[in-house]
Amino acid sequence: MLRVISVAIYAYIIQDVDYPPVEVFLENPEAFEGRVNNAGAIVLLKFLRQAGIPAMQYQRAARQGRGEKLITLFAHTLHMV
Repeated sequence: MLRVISVAIYAYIIQDVDYPPVEVFLENPEAFEGRVNNAGAIVLLKFLRQAGIPAMQYQRAARQGRGEKLITLFAHTLHMV
């Protein structure tokens, strides 16, 4: 479910957002988040950074059998809590 929500957020940003420019989001998501003045958009961007993207990375690493990547993700998650 997290993957579907994350992809939907990406699609919305890339297809429907005019300002700040989408190129900023693709090149530097933190700068993009700093330019956003909408509370809902800030929530979506924070969700991507703190839950959506890490969840997709966990799933991909598990499917590829990359244990070293999973250990790194576990450490990252521990420090996020």
